[in-house]
This record gives sequence, structure tokens and C-alpha cells, in this order.
Amino acid sequence: GRAGDFALPERRDRPARIHGGLTLDPVSGTERDLPADLVLLALGFTGPRPDDVLQGFGVRRGGGDRVAVSPGGATSVAAIFACGDAVRGASLVVNAIAEGRACAAAIDRHLRGRSV
Repeated sequence: GRAGDFALPERRDRPARIHGGLTLDPVSGTERDLPADLVLLALGFTGPRPDDVLQGFGVRRGGGDRVAVSPGGATSVAAIFACGDAVRGASLVVNAIAEGRACAAAIDRHLRGRSV
């Protein structure tokens, strides 16, 4: 099956405050529909925001805007999985790697039509 269709605006880098880093701002009028069989979001250290694409799919949140998952990383929405900092919050990279591997195995089982 398909992961779904959703619109993503193009983004442009904009210098952040003096403490460094970059933020991404939408470029108005550039939205377009992108068909997708698989979408991977690398959210990084800060984790998901309340206004992100996960909200658009109706993914249930746990505490502190973290994504709520069952063992293996399945979310409240069929065929959407999450792991790492998005689920746990900021943690060690080794934890994210281990969770990523377990989540990848669950995704593989899902795609092959086996029980997750």
C-alpha cells in the first residue's frame, strides 16, 4: 500500500540567532502534492513539534510531544512507525541506533504482511 499523499512546502535556510544553527522557513506558494510509497522523517535531537507532519496524519503523542508507540515502533496510525528521539526524547545515539534497528525490523514485517 501507499504511505499516503501529503503536501510539503519547499524550505529555505535562514540564519538563526547569534547562538548559531539554522531554521527552515516555508516558501509561500511552493506547496505541491508528492505521492509517496515510503516517507522517512529524521527529526533530530529536538524531536517532533506539535505542528509537524505527524499531527496531519493524526499520530497520537505521549508526554512532552513525543510520539506514542507500541513495542517495535508502531504508532496509533497504521503503517506509521517512530523510534529514537521522537519517541524517547533526547538520548544517547546508541539508543537511537538500537531502536532504529528494532523499528526497521517491525517495518519489514509490516511490509511483508506479517504481524508486527
